[in-house]
Amino acid sequence: MQSLIPSNLHSVMREDTILKRKKNTVISRAAEWFLSHYPLLGGLAAAFKIVEDIELCHRYEIHIAAVDAEQGIIYANPSCGFSEEEWIFVLAHEYLHAGLQHQKRCNGRDFFLWNIACDYVINDWLHEMEIGRMPTDGLLYDETLHNKSAESIYDLIVKEIRKYKKLNTFRGFGRGDMFNGNRPHFTGRENGVSLDELLKNALREGWITIRSTIVVSCRPGWCRKSGRLRCRSFPGMPR
Repeated sequence: MQSLIPSNLHSVMREDTILKRKKNTVISRAAEWFLSHYPLLGGLAAAFKIVEDIELCHRYEIHIAAVDAEQGIIYANPSCGFSEEEWIFVLAHEYLHAGLQHQKRCNGRDFFLWNIACDYVINDWLHEMEIGRMPTDGLLYDETLHNKSAESIYDLIVKEIRKYKKLNTFRGFGRGDMFNGNRPHFTGRENGVSLDELLKNALREGWITIRSTIVVSCRPGWCRKSGRLRCRSFPGMPR
């Protein structure tokens, strides 16, 4: 009887089971950090469910992490052995893909190369903000691309397609960490505010909270030594 059940349905059933569990893991603690310490991205963090399951990550070919913005799910592979600070960086990266509507802004571009361009933008901003710790695995960072938009970086990338097609994202070699409607969806969402609108509102409200509680010349940075936020000049949101 079990063999008659489609394998993708088993994946969905397994996800539902995992989402109902409450965990105290390095990944869950990293996610909780945003809710208690970082209001700029706390609203986005609250809107997402974290699925940390090795079997599902292997099935979806996720080496470290990937985001399904349409379903409000981040897949995190606990087998990669990252520290809590590294997971803070990775989760912030995936939150920002969704909050900045990167998957919606592709506009006919090559989706993988667009994903690469967006990764450079996000990682540059997270590095400047000192949020968590940059992992070396799957990281796309180039200081010469500082403060450039994803669109301008994409225009540079397409001039060297062979080079950039070989890069890794947090999902793995040659695969983008943003799902682009390329996995099975079985459940719909209730009527009301769309997830897209929810994510945009969460990021906007986080921005307003930060600007109202910190002077304009000051921004929150993650101080690794003290484990607390510290103030520095705020560079604005990435694109």
